[in-house]
Amino acid sequence: MFKLSFRRQKKVEDLDKKLVFALRDKKFPRFSQFKHLPKILNAKERWVVSGALILILIIAAGGAARFIYRHLESRPMSGGVYKEALIGTPYLINPILATSDADRDISRLIYSGLLRYNDKGELEGDLAEQFELSADNTTLRFTLRSPIYFHDGEPLNSEDVAFTIAAIQNPAWRAPLWRSLQDIAIETPDPRTVIVTFKKPAPSLVYLFTFGILPKHIWGEVDPTIAERAVWNLKPIGSGPFKFKGLTKSRDGTIATYRLARNTGLYRKAPYLEEITLRFFSDFDSALRALKERTVDGVSFVPPRLYSKIPTKGFTAQTITMPHYTGIFFQDRKNTVLKEKEVRKALALALDRQKIVSEVPNAVATGVPFIGDQLDSGQIIFPPTYDPNESARLLQQAGWTQKDGGWYKNKQELVLTLTTYDEPTYLKVAEFIRDTWQKLGVKVKLEAASKDNFQREVLRPRAYEVLLFSIVAGALPDPYPFWHSSQMDDPGLNLSSVRAREIDALLEVGHSAIRRDIRESNYAEFQKQLLEEVPAIILYNSPYIYVTSAKIRGAARELLFIPSDRFNDIEKWYRRSRPGWK
Repeated sequence: MFKLSFRRQKKVEDLDKKLVFALRDKKFPRFSQFKHLPKILNAKERWVVSGALILILIIAAGGAARFIYRHLESRPMSGGVYKEALIGTPYLINPILATSDADRDISRLIYSGLLRYNDKGELEGDLAEQFELSADNTTLRFTLRSPIYFHDGEPLNSEDVAFTIAAIQNPAWRAPLWRSLQDIAIETPDPRTVIVTFKKPAPSLVYLFTFGILPKHIWGEVDPTIAERAVWNLKPIGSGPFKFKGLTKSRDGTIATYRLARNTGLYRKAPYLEEITLRFFSDFDSALRALKERTVDGVSFVPPRLYSKIPTKGFTAQTITMPHYTGIFFQDRKNTVLKEKEVRKALALALDRQKIVSEVPNAVATGVPFIGDQLDSGQIIFPPTYDPNESARLLQQAGWTQKDGGWYKNKQELVLTLTTYDEPTYLKVAEFIRDTWQKLGVKVKLEAASKDNFQREVLRPRAYEVLLFSIVAGALPDPYPFWHSSQMDDPGLNLSSVRAREIDALLEVGHSAIRRDIRESNYAEFQKQLLEEVPAIILYNSPYIYVTSAKIRGAARELLFIPSDRFNDIEKWYRRSRPGWK
């Protein structure tokens, strides 16, 4: 009976379908008829249709999401503050006088140079709209952008460029680039044109014109002999992407924070960031604590030893390539024992570089002041291997006698003072060096110089016998500023006082050579002479580690030549964004 009623019910439903379809010539229903669809579908058909509709909706939603993902992007918006922690205290925020990282960092934000490096490490115009080096490498012509204004509204022109270069050339200013720019002449035929003439071909000098330009109308009134004490070194007027807004000092009188405001009148696109606040710390541990507490958005540099302490959530740590090496530099004017080449060689052979780099995470052992592809791979020369027995033999050969646990010659004991920067990584490496040399029988006294006074009291007056320190070599593999004997005294950059005519001659030819093959041939021979004369012992190079908040976008870089280069494209950094179609 049940089966019979079911069959009758089905026949009724089939009849309903036929009646519905008979109402139209076309079998496909109008849209308004779809509301009657549930009445003519059985349970199984309703499930099938429902499933098909859900699947269609899922596919459509997925397609729409994919379309939006491919065609929608995050667009930068103006506004927001970036806070960065720096180590040390600013004291010379001046592009031609700055020697500390803190001073150079702020100078890069406030001042602009004729040229700058882009994020690929390529030289490009900054204040200069165009620049051209003559075929014979003796004339460099710059055409300035127009208009360009300093932060006080005064126009910047070729006279300001000429004044800045003349100031660098004047020994009274004590500018670090003083010797490098001695052999050039400047012409300014009109407000937008600067012509630099070299006394002899010097293709490498073009890379120096990234220094910031001073306003002549301000600094022209300052006596060069007291320029370091001028108020404009702490409250500078430049033409760069940010301008001085204010500072606060701690109880001891040192600068605690430094505030910069966006330069809306910049000659190129103004920065997105509204303000930058720089906070100064005495050590890296304190800076990292501020990062963890979210009171700063970034840290200017993190030593490799502290890499594991960088907070991972919400921050981006960049490991950036930089021409940077750490070494031991000898001042034989402070200790005459170091005038003996055999002593310097013995000290070098006693050191095991592989053990040293094991104390410095991410470091790579080296013995020469070049890295990566600065020279053709075949031109990089590796130092002699660790050989303490040969060290002892060299000392004996030079007339030194070992007794009572030390080395003596003409009643003089071989005693050295090793000075370094008061920072844990430097101290750890310095202690390893001291212990190694003392095992050889050389007495070593270790001195850790204060970070606050290191530049003024140790580096600039060359107040050390043996120095453990790091050098940032810059963009072009031109070792002249760091190794030629003419650069031994401040403001020169050569930290060793060991003279070697062969090294000087090779550097002079390489410095002025037009052809790359001639330069590299001379630099290959320079490396051999460096290892032979041992004015210093190059130990290792290590990457530059820079940390910023994930909220700060546009700050990624693959290559730096000096730490302050990280701000070269600061106008692209942003904190705020909005969605927009590509």
